Amino acid sequence: EARDTLVHAVAGYFRRRGEAAGIHPLYRLDRDTTGIVVLAKSARIQHAMTQRHGQIYREYLALARGHLDRSSGRIDMPIGRDTSKANHWQVRADGKRALTEYEVRASCPAYSLLKIHLLTGRTHQIRVHFFALGHPLLGDAAYGGPCDRMKRQALHAWCVRFRHPLTGKEIQVQAPVPQDIRRLIGPDIVSRETPFFLYW
Repeated sequence: EARDTLVHAVAGYFRRRGEAAGIHPLYRLDRDTTGIVVLAKSARIQHAMTQRHGQIYREYLALARGHLDRSSGRIDMPIGRDTSKANHWQVRADGKRALTEYEVRASCPAYSLLKIHLLTGRTHQIRVHFFALGHPLLGDAAYGGPCDRMKRQALHAWCVRFRHPLTGKEIQVQAPVPQDIRRLIGPDIVSRETPFFLYW
C-alpha cells in the first residue's frame, strides 16, 4: 500500500519510543536496490545535509555484464528523461551532467564486480551510465541487463560516510552484501579481496 514505505516505518519506530521526529530522507534508492539510506530527523538537518552532494560520500557495489576496457575510470555523460518510456532515463546531450567513478574489483567469466562512487545524484544514474557503456547491470531488465542470474538489478549501497551536522564527527556505515550478490561473486573472489570484504 502507499503508506508501506521506509519513511513511515521509521516514523512509527520513533512514535512507539515516544520520540518526536519528522523523518526526511537525504537521498533515495531505486526500487530493488539494497543497502543504506540515511534519514534526517528534522527538515533543518535535511536541508543542511543536502546543500552539497559531496557532503555524503556513497559507495555502491554492482555486477555489470561483461568486462570493462579499463580497470577504473570516471563516466561523464549527461542524463535526461527518456520521453518514450515512463520512469526511464537515458544519456542525452540536453540532460543534466552526471559523474560516476568506478573501479573493477573482480572479473567473472560473464560479468564484473564494480565499486562505484557517485559524484552527482541523477535518477538511475549508475544503471543508465553502465547501460550506455554496453555493460548493463545484471538483473536490470529496464536497462537491458541479463536476468538469468538475478531477478533484480545487482546494485547495493554498501558504504556511506558523512560528518554529523551538529557534532562534526565523521560517521561511517557499511551494509552487509546481500546473499544474491554474494552468491554470484563466489568464495574464491572473496578470499582474494579480503581487505575489501572485511565488512561482510
